[in-house]
Amino acid sequence: MTAASATQPPLVFHPGPAVAGYLVPGLGHILIGEKKRGLIIMISLFSLFIAGLLIGGIDVINQREQKLWFAGQCLFSPIAPAIGHFQEMKYVEFERAAEQYMMQNNLQAKYIPSEARYRAMNEARLALLKADPSKLPYIRSVGRVNEIGTLYCAMAGLLNLLCILDVVVHPKRISNEPVRGKLVTREGTA
Repeated sequence: MTAASATQPPLVFHPGPAVAGYLVPGLGHILIGEKKRGLIIMISLFSLFIAGLLIGGIDVINQREQKLWFAGQCLFSPIAPAIGHFQEMKYVEFERAAEQYMMQNNLQAKYIPSEARYRAMNEARLALLKADPSKLPYIRSVGRVNEIGTLYCAMAGLLNLLCILDVVVHPKRISNEPVRGKLVTREGTA
């Protein structure tokens, strides 16, 4: 037996609290008995995620244009994929309405050059804005504001992944006392 294994408590695999930690960040730690740590994780990760949404707008979670960032954001909780799905539905609805508008106004949507298509889509966007603003997708924030919001939401997801990994393989405590190491020498325990 090595000195490290003599002082370390056995590791326990916790799949249930890990799933709970994904569903609600910090809940996994609360379920394994670390309430203070779980509340700190919960408050800090939700604050980071909400700050990202407030800084960059809801379109910082964008599975269409920012696939890699979206993957990191999905690690936060099922909230991020739900927002991404909602965003995608808004884009699909807008594209359908814009295609319909272009066909009604004799604009050949699939065969016009890209600049003309861009102008036609903007014209369709303005027409939809006047007719029914709820069909427009959320407009992406500009520049650094979008980048900072995207980064905050992705960081919340990646930090939640670390918290989930901490819960999955967590040392089992023998008693309620904190784990303290012992100095092991050749002669025995000092």
